[in-house]
Amino acid sequence: MRLKTLTWKQETKNQIVPLVMDFLCKNLKKTFIRKIGFPYRFYKKIDDRSYSVYETNKEFEEKLRKRCNKDKKFLHKIFKQQYKDAKLLKDTAIRISRINHTNSSNEEIINHFKEVAFAMGNASYAQFMSLPRAPLLEGIIRKQLEKRINNKQKVDKYFRVLVNSKKESNTGNAQKELLKIASSEVSKEKVKEYVEKYGFLNVKFGYGETYSYEDIIKRIEFLKKEYPQKKLELIKKEEELLKEEEKRIVKELNFDKEFIDIIELAKENAYFRTFGLENYSYAGWILTDFYKEICERVGLSYEELFHLRIYEIIDLLEKRILIKERKKLFAYLYLDGETRIVTGEEVEKWVEKEELDQTKWFFKGTVASKGNVEGTAKIIKNKDDLPKVLPRDILVAEFTTPDFIPAMEKASAIISDLGGLTSHTAVVSRELGKPCIVGLGDASKIIKDDDLIKIDTDKGTVTRKLNLEKLSTGDYKVTLTMTLFMNGFVKEQKKVIGYGHDNMIVIFNDARTRFYMSPKELIEVGNLVISKLEENPNYANEIIAQHLAVGEELLSTCRNIHNQNLKKKSKKELCKLLINYFKTFEKFSGYHILPVSLEKQMAKKVREYLERKTSDVNDKLIALSTPIKETDNTREKRDLLKIVIYAKKNNSPAEDKQILELLKKHKEKHEWMAVAHKYTPYPLEHYISELKKELSKNPEEELEKLNNRPDEVEEERNKILSELNLPKNIKLIIDTLREFTFMRDFKRNTGYRSHYYMQNMWLEIGRRAKISVEEVKFCTPNELIEFLLGKKKLNKEISHERKKYHIIVVLNGKMKLLMGKEAKEFEKAQIGEEKVEKVDSLKGMPACKGYAKGRVKIVLKPEEITKVEKGDILVAVNTEPAMVPAMERAAAIVTDEGGITCHAAIVSREMGKPCVIGTKVATQVLKDGDMVEVDAEKGIIRKIS
Repeated sequence: MRLKTLTWKQETKNQIVPLVMDFLCKNLKKTFIRKIGFPYRFYKKIDDRSYSVYETNKEFEEKLRKRCNKDKKFLHKIFKQQYKDAKLLKDTAIRISRINHTNSSNEEIINHFKEVAFAMGNASYAQFMSLPRAPLLEGIIRKQLEKRINNKQKVDKYFRVLVNSKKESNTGNAQKELLKIASSEVSKEKVKEYVEKYGFLNVKFGYGETYSYEDIIKRIEFLKKEYPQKKLELIKKEEELLKEEEKRIVKELNFDKEFIDIIELAKENAYFRTFGLENYSYAGWILTDFYKEICERVGLSYEELFHLRIYEIIDLLEKRILIKERKKLFAYLYLDGETRIVTGEEVEKWVEKEELDQTKWFFKGTVASKGNVEGTAKIIKNKDDLPKVLPRDILVAEFTTPDFIPAMEKASAIISDLGGLTSHTAVVSRELGKPCIVGLGDASKIIKDDDLIKIDTDKGTVTRKLNLEKLSTGDYKVTLTMTLFMNGFVKEQKKVIGYGHDNMIVIFNDARTRFYMSPKELIEVGNLVISKLEENPNYANEIIAQHLAVGEELLSTCRNIHNQNLKKKSKKELCKLLINYFKTFEKFSGYHILPVSLEKQMAKKVREYLERKTSDVNDKLIALSTPIKETDNTREKRDLLKIVIYAKKNNSPAEDKQILELLKKHKEKHEWMAVAHKYTPYPLEHYISELKKELSKNPEEELEKLNNRPDEVEEERNKILSELNLPKNIKLIIDTLREFTFMRDFKRNTGYRSHYYMQNMWLEIGRRAKISVEEVKFCTPNELIEFLLGKKKLNKEISHERKKYHIIVVLNGKMKLLMGKEAKEFEKAQIGEEKVEKVDSLKGMPACKGYAKGRVKIVLKPEEITKVEKGDILVAVNTEPAMVPAMERAAAIVTDEGGITCHAAIVSREMGKPCVIGTKVATQVLKDGDMVEVDAEKGIIRKIS
């Protein structure tokens, strides 16, 4: 009998919708044949209509009985297969639900939908299988009972006990949990947890809405009137009684193993009927977002979708206009008189791909209405974006239409990519009296929401103003390493913490660098890590462990290059080594800026708390954040003191042969510390000179101070912690700040070591390119790779020009190198002139307490440290390991930059030298020879006559 239609007999008001029917029945015959070996006819004809009914099919039941008689383990195998198929359905649903389908093509959606349909159909036979299997198994049990018991009521009673499932379904567990909730004080959290756990049970056959919070509240209100505690106790009591009763029946009737096996199969069958339905419900629930994605694409509601059949949905996905895709992007084609609309990837075939320069910061167009304005940009693509525009914002659009007018009225100015003087944008802006520039080309695609932009209608220009602050000023940084660093800040840091820096500038000028970053991005990084730390107190340790491992990976890579005979390598072999170094250095750079970012936010958070607890906030903050881990500077000092003590004990002069051997080994171990971004290790004479100075002091006492310092730092820290009784979250931030203070020293020195080891590579490339090492370092990584691959020569003139002046810009995550006039215009527009007023006193932050008086010696490069004599005041933009000898001679240290975790702060505290950091302009206001007093108690530096 072939049926044209097939519907469920309506035994309840809950109709099973067509799509669910298709999932269940479309391939049911084939599935039964594939799984069981013969089909099950689950329908019968009544009048002129066909219904699926819950009744056994005698023909199927007889075939099943014969198969079971032939293979005693047949039903066991079927049950095993059914659970496997149920798991496949669940796993398929979970896997597909985890895919972000908003970016999937229609073909991918169709394939996933077919997978769902297959998994649903593949599991559906098991649900129908429960119907004929039940009378088969239950018939055997009942017959056995009737043979042994004459009393029908007793047979019925024993039967109910024996076929009752031992396994607890989700439905049963859900009921018990709801009774528990109703038995106690109801809280929102408990109800929400319940809904999250069991809400899917309302999704019948995988279709429908989950239980809502309100649904469960209503059920709880009802249950509260039904004595839920007693009901729960009764359920548990009945369960225990059933278990005991079953044991008693089995013992009383002395069933054999074969019959007990039949009973267990009947129990399994009873459990599976509920389990199968729950599995469908779970799959339907977890796939809700997937179904809704299909709904959005075909323009139907969730309910309408489930009233279609499988092939109809596939047809719609293949043929129907994709509204969602059109909202994103479409091309209207007019070809030879024919019109056509294409969407998605097909647009690329017809529309020329637009390559946008995301580093563009300057736009020129046609002035439509006069007026110069600075304001925040708001990008308007359609009318849904219009509410974004607030008074004083600048409206930025591809072009405007009449529905934009309410927003144009609010805006302080209007700019557009397209249009001329008679365009809608120009006409309306003049009517409204709003400054306007049109015809800017690609401004709306490059400028971002909330960018600060400046409109100059005198020149017809729009300038994207970067909200960046100077983070640091360095000596002699070079193009090569700064490019690698910046790539690391953008890409690799995102891999580490999930957030990278998309906007920054480095200005190279006369062998000096100024590094500017977005304060907003730095704050975001700090806040992000603090929030992750709150979720996982061990998060900072995990990051630090990763940083240490990556640092060792970098040093291992560089040592490997250092130890090879590079002269014998081919250019391709050198290129391979170099690319590996670049990748590792960028990976290392992903952690480089984190300590700076975190210091700002973490120190701020701790400072705000300490201000409520104590008056000497700065002293306590410094003491709490001072690391006890030994720095490389301390390690070098200790090693030198040991040689000094040995020389003194043996009354050996510095020129003694044995002492010189010890100093040579010391130099080999520590000479990298004099290396910044160019190769200038100290000569042996430097170490001889340092040894002679220490011989005139008390080296034993100096060494004892170094050894005792960690205990003294820890003792002071513990005393403060005990006194303040800080909460766990603040203590955790302090501990993290302390660890990252040490990491600043680690990452800096690891970088210097890598530069030291890479010197042979730069020498070899310079030899082959016939340029100096310094000229090699003012090349970009790509230029070096192209040279080694034979694609491009290295241009020494460009390197010389870069050494004098150039800028590396990262805008919207894209990097660009500017030189000459373009660089000067960019700096003028973005940075302007930094004016410094002449003053007689400066204020900074005390990093190490104390007082000193002396003559200023400005140190801008490591080469200038020789001018610092004992008792001078060392004044620098910031300090680095190469300056340590001068810092030891100085009476006090003053810097323009730095925070409580900077190099100057760490080393000055190790040395016990008065230190004031963060004065901003000390190197510009003071000059060599000025007599000053440094009050590191108050953070003040005064000129004195």
